[in-house]
Amino acid sequence: MGQQGGLALKLDMSKIYDRVEWVFLEKPMLKMGFAKSVMELVLKCISLVNYSICLNGDMGEHFKLTRGLRQGDPLSPYLFLIYNEGLSSLMRSASREGTIKGARVCRRRSVITYLLFANDCIFFGDTTNKGAQNLKVFLCEYEICSGSNISERRKEQIANILEVRTSRNPQKYLGLPNMVGRDKKRTFKILKDGVLSKINGWSTRHLSHGGNEVFIKSI
Repeated sequence: MGQQGGLALKLDMSKIYDRVEWVFLEKPMLKMGFAKSVMELVLKCISLVNYSICLNGDMGEHFKLTRGLRQGDPLSPYLFLIYNEGLSSLMRSASREGTIKGARVCRRRSVITYLLFANDCIFFGDTTNKGAQNLKVFLCEYEICSGSNISERRKEQIANILEVRTSRNPQKYLGLPNMVGRDKKRTFKILKDGVLSKINGWSTRHLSHGGNEVFIKSI
């Protein structure tokens, strides 16, 4: 991210399905051009469901929810993507206006302001007080954690603004380290050693398609 460094915030969105407001699902669908009949059908699928709690073998009274998406429902991941389009639209607008700087993978490449994968989200910004405050506008309702390769004083200032804690031992994300310093060989050595230990004595050309999938997931 250059000599100034950059800021990355990873959100733990594991329970975000339970907090989805249906009104914020309807508005992005309207903006994206969904037909009214389709919108009504989708909203009926998520709002007309009754629930009952079984306690000691006895079923309680039925009740309805007023928000949230059902975990395990094949439709829920697609609806969650539509729900996230609202936040994505705000981030794109902020990037165009220069409110959020984002990060570049390399020179003369597009700026990346956020990454979404399943229920996880990572936001990128610049290491200034104003940049941190701008990010907080979008993230104030979420519990977030920050790990930034910047000066100790700047870490403290940004952490105070965002009301988060700095991490001395960043966790992995999708099997890779969250932070990569100048010594990339050392950072990825553990991953390299893990691959070598798995394939030691193996001959991948003799593995079936399913065996290759198991091999990749085990690393």
